[in-house]
Amino acid sequence: MLISALITFAPQNIIIHGIENSKSQETVETIKNIFSDRLKICSGCEICKSINNIILT
Repeated sequence: MLISALITFAPQNIIIHGIENSKSQETVETIKNIFSDRLKICSGCEICKSINNIILT
């Protein structure tokens, strides 16, 4: 019941930034399966560039 409530109250749009740097592909796949209609994957905005810069340094 708790998980159902969390999914119901989740934002309408969920954006994952820097997915290519994810250490847990299993977690990403789970999020995709649960929020498929709400999920967007970004890989080119300023946030993603910042993430890549932090990882590369």
